[in-house]
Amino acid sequence: MDMDRVRIADAITTEYSDFLSFCSASGKIFISELTNVDFVAFRTSSGQSRDYIKSIRAMLDNLVVVASTEVDAVQKGSESEKNELQGVPSDAGKYLALEDQSMPSKTESPSWIQSNEQPVNNLEAALDETSCSDRKNDTESETTDRMLEEMLVTLTATETTASSSAEPPDDSGYTLAHLFNVNPSWFENVGINALDLGARPTNCLNNAKIKTIAEVLARTTNELKDIKNMGVKSVNEIVQKVKDYVSDPANIDEATISSVSNHSSKHERIELDTTFKSTLEAMLMGDAYSTEGFSDNQRGHFEKLKDASEVVGEDICLEAYLNPEYILTICNALMEFATPYIQYSNAMNEAVQKIRDLPDSMRQLRAMPFIRAYSATAGEKLSYLLSECSNDTTVEHIPLLYEKLRKEENMAELTSDTNKFLGWLNFDVFALISSISANIRSILAERNERAIEVFALRSKGETLEAVGSLYGVTRERIRQIEKKVHRTFWNVYGKQKYDLIMLVYALRNGDNVLHFDELKDTLGDEFATVLWACIKRNQEHEHYYYSKTLDAIVVKTDDAEDMSEAALLSTIGDLLTTLPDVMLASEKESTLAELAVKNSIPKEALNDVFDSVYQQTENFLHKGRLTVMFMCEYVLKNRFQAGFKIADDFEVARFKQYMVEFFGIRAKSITARAIDADVSELGVLCDRGKYIHPDYLVVNPNIIDAVNDYIEASPRSLIPYGELFDVLKEKFKGTQITNRFLLQGALKKYGCKFNTGRDFVRKTKSVTFVDELESFVLDRGIVHKSEIFGEFTSLGEAGLGQVVSRSANVFNIDNGYYIHAEQFDIQPEDYEMLRGYLSEACKEIPVNIRSVYDAVAEQFPEFMYRNDFEGYGKLFAALNFMFREEFSFSRPYIAKLGVSDISNRNVVLQHIEDYDSIEIEELIDICDENGIRYVAPAYLCQTLAPDFIRVNRTTLMRRELTGITDEVIEQANSIIRDLLEVNGYIVGSKVNDFLWYPQIDIDWNEFLLENLIVQSKKIHVVHMFGDPLQHPNAIYVAEKFNKDTFASFLIKVLTEEVHKGSFTSKVDMRDWLREEGMIEVKLPNFLESAKYFYVNETGVHCTGE
Repeated sequence: MDMDRVRIADAITTEYSDFLSFCSASGKIFISELTNVDFVAFRTSSGQSRDYIKSIRAMLDNLVVVASTEVDAVQKGSESEKNELQGVPSDAGKYLALEDQSMPSKTESPSWIQSNEQPVNNLEAALDETSCSDRKNDTESETTDRMLEEMLVTLTATETTASSSAEPPDDSGYTLAHLFNVNPSWFENVGINALDLGARPTNCLNNAKIKTIAEVLARTTNELKDIKNMGVKSVNEIVQKVKDYVSDPANIDEATISSVSNHSSKHERIELDTTFKSTLEAMLMGDAYSTEGFSDNQRGHFEKLKDASEVVGEDICLEAYLNPEYILTICNALMEFATPYIQYSNAMNEAVQKIRDLPDSMRQLRAMPFIRAYSATAGEKLSYLLSECSNDTTVEHIPLLYEKLRKEENMAELTSDTNKFLGWLNFDVFALISSISANIRSILAERNERAIEVFALRSKGETLEAVGSLYGVTRERIRQIEKKVHRTFWNVYGKQKYDLIMLVYALRNGDNVLHFDELKDTLGDEFATVLWACIKRNQEHEHYYYSKTLDAIVVKTDDAEDMSEAALLSTIGDLLTTLPDVMLASEKESTLAELAVKNSIPKEALNDVFDSVYQQTENFLHKGRLTVMFMCEYVLKNRFQAGFKIADDFEVARFKQYMVEFFGIRAKSITARAIDADVSELGVLCDRGKYIHPDYLVVNPNIIDAVNDYIEASPRSLIPYGELFDVLKEKFKGTQITNRFLLQGALKKYGCKFNTGRDFVRKTKSVTFVDELESFVLDRGIVHKSEIFGEFTSLGEAGLGQVVSRSANVFNIDNGYYIHAEQFDIQPEDYEMLRGYLSEACKEIPVNIRSVYDAVAEQFPEFMYRNDFEGYGKLFAALNFMFREEFSFSRPYIAKLGVSDISNRNVVLQHIEDYDSIEIEELIDICDENGIRYVAPAYLCQTLAPDFIRVNRTTLMRRELTGITDEVIEQANSIIRDLLEVNGYIVGSKVNDFLWYPQIDIDWNEFLLENLIVQSKKIHVVHMFGDPLQHPNAIYVAEKFNKDTFASFLIKVLTEEVHKGSFTSKVDMRDWLREEGMIEVKLPNFLESAKYFYVNETGVHCTGE
């Protein structure tokens, strides 16, 4: 078979159609046309695995082997017969072919393998084949070894150069072993304790299972930083301690020291042998490999080759290994790519150096004025630099603009021009003045030595006549001399490299209105006087002019603008009309400065006209009078960014305080009602009763359109804002609409197609929410509140209760269900018989529905059966519907019409109104008999105060019979306050000395005292655990414990005792609490644990929790 004509498509199955497509696109038809580069390129472009590529190669190799076997079979036919005669099996060629498949003949290679482009399934064999092609095995092998060695040296040199030239180097990606040039294996048996690290880095390393110095050396600094709880300080400590340790020869054995001392990273030779090369091939192929048996020299170089393959890419390194001569082409391409950057880097370094040569004060000045000054004399506009500079760009920031210059095609030209400008900046003002003065004096001295004296006198304001009299000449002669000096001055001045007026403008950080005193500050009195006189005489200049209105030199910041004085004043007037009617006085300077820069107008001129238009009130400048609406808007916007809550005394006080601060004493007379009204009008709702400035709510109009569309499509006539918010919540994600109030505010700001009210959007003005609810419940008969909430998503428990209370047809029944009155089957005769029963049942005292239920079930069973009244709630709802105009209903009670206070407390008091005193047990029985529910007996007793007070453990008595008055209660409080000054607390059950308490009609005891103190609410009380019916459970506490629970109180008190050393064990703590009356038997569970207090051999200690 002619391998040169074997088609790739005939050898590759359709399973590898992507490789066939690649070959077709690359123009490769025959197997002999394939090279290693093709396989590398296919793998790179397709993203296939190495195993996938190996499968393709194996398929092609098998075809080559089969073809070779067929040729051999023909050539060796007679030999085969001979072998058979000699006892050699006839299929021995198969075994020979298989051997050839794994180890190709060095004298013959398949025709599709080119001399310099070997298949990479066996690198060693491929190199051997190449080396044997011209029978120079030894010479070629040495050449390959030398190329590999040179490649490694090149990589090492490149790595060294890169690390030395970087400023600063980024070592975060290198292991510590690499950074300190040591072999981690030298320290495999040395624990991290040898580093003598602090507690935190030691704990972090131990938690990360890093036990030896070798394991530390194998980590990069980034990997160390990623360890949990490891801070930068700890990483720095580890790096320094490791460096110190591995740098100490005493920590490395003699053999290692010798090896290190003989090591040279620059000129050492690589120990290449078969093992090294086969391991390198395995690494490049992605196969398993081991560096066991390598010398330190080989291991070091292998690690560098491995690093290079990770940085450059395994495919490129593989190609470099097979074809070392290609490296030059790649390097040239990289150099071509890097050249622009090198040019850019050199220009950047030059610029940075020029900036460093400048005085610190100049580096901090704005760059744009200097660029304009340079352009005025150098004739180079530096338009690119001007366009990239902002008003805030300083001279020292100019190199930062080079990154943008780098992207321009004419980068070299632009950076060169910019660096010329930076060189121009290095000037000496006084040297320039001296040079100009010397030139002028030299020219004038040749013609008239007195010319400068005459000009100096005229510059100082001397008249022509006075100067002429001084020198004995006429006024006309003095005028001629002066004119000549002017002409000479401007001839010399115009030829200078620097324009001093433009320099002063730049050195004053872009001040484009220069007064005489400002010129003197920079140029000195003498030269400033001459320059000022020359410019006043020659008023117009290309870049500046003298303004009579301002008595100043005005620098033209816009070359295209050439204003006359009249045009200047007219333009200023027009500009001031664009300013707001009211503005902060503090904004005046920046506002006028911005206008001046933007319109190339002197700021001083703007200021003069501005002051004639605006008047000032406190912190504000305004054209007319300040309105209350403006004041409210300003305070809302600038001091209540989170919102202002109306009808809140504290908020209003703050608001008025800010108004007085901003607008002065006149704001004190503004009322709270006026503030609330204006804020409600100008603000937008953001929470219940809370408004923010409209500027702080920005919503995409598409969101508002979606809300309007939903309302329009809804079948309901009234839709709550809460429902709109819940339904469209997904649309509101990522917007400022985070609650239904903000939605309401957004609709107010951006507009709604329908009527917007306080709680709803109405499509029809007359509809109410009660109508909507009744319609919903009517459709369902009986409905659970969850269904109501699902339909009316804005409703909560409280809101539903309010709506139901306004409804005549919807009633709450048991277990969260609601019923419509249409569900009741009520006959006319039912009214008469039930009316009679209820009138009698609640004649004296409101009757509980439980009692009613039992009575109605017994007396009117047919009514109960007909309506299926299985629970109290449904019967209560039916009676409420039937008799709401005749009786008072307050669940669970029904009372005579007009009874307003139908509460548990009032009903109980009516049941015991004939009692002067009552035992607590009897009170409980009365409640049970009449269906009166209560939370706990102790709470029931408290609810009856102040009518009844607890006078001992078992009895309640009417207060008027006890002799206890408000004065008595105040005296008791006073005594307790005095006692609290000792320890800050008193356990109620421990108060048993009542000698100093006021005289009353009953005996004092701890239960009575507790009842009076708790009910008065004038002393803070902490309630202990336990049954308050059996024991007083109040602890009277000072202000410092006013927010404590019993648990937090105990912790504070015990902490003080622990600090005193009161306890040696938890048993001591328990006994102390018993003696103090704070516990009955054992410690509370939270004290048994070691969370707050722990015990060791020295006693009980606080944990600090």
